[in-house]
Amino acid sequence: MRKGLLVGILALVLLIAFAGCASGSPENNTETTAFDTNEDTLGCSTDEPVFYQPFGFRTTPSMTWPVPSCRTATGAFGAPHAGIDIADESISRKIVVAAAPGTVKYAGVDPNEPAYGIQVRIDHGDGYMTRYAHLLENPDIAQYGVDKLQEGDTVQPGQPIGRVGSGYNAIGPHLHFEVIDIATGKQLDPLNFLVTQDEQ
Repeated sequence: MRKGLLVGILALVLLIAFAGCASGSPENNTETTAFDTNEDTLGCSTDEPVFYQPFGFRTTPSMTWPVPSCRTATGAFGAPHAGIDIADESISRKIVVAAAPGTVKYAGVDPNEPAYGIQVRIDHGDGYMTRYAHLLENPDIAQYGVDKLQEGDTVQPGQPIGRVGSGYNAIGPHLHFEVIDIATGKQLDPLNFLVTQDEQ
């Protein structure tokens, strides 16, 4: 009888201890995980698409390659180069397209930034802006010239916005492409935003 009572008490103690562990809240723990919030397993907001890359995860908006006929990046991102250059031997006068939907903020030669030559800047409404620089200067040659774009125009991804040129002091025809964080004014690596050929 006494042995049975001891076994019952021991079982009750173990049951209470187990229930206490199971009812612990994240506030009482020193370690938390991404599951403690409304975020995915990466600890990132699920509002933006997540792409898996060979070197890790990318959680930035996907953008269309701005020169569909040329996928060669000849100038890498990094100080003092604030974007990437896209060029090959036959890129001159090739069509440049908008990388993502947005609103044109500027089209032409900005007197405050003359080194970019003819440029187009597009605000994508998600905190990012793209810049397309060294565009073709002769609108008679450009079937899609920046003279057709005005501030406030809306564009869609893949929509022609100009042609590749070599304006100002560019050493040869190429598109200089930037992605800018509007809040900070900081240029970001465009390759983290552009959809790769395998993803298209």
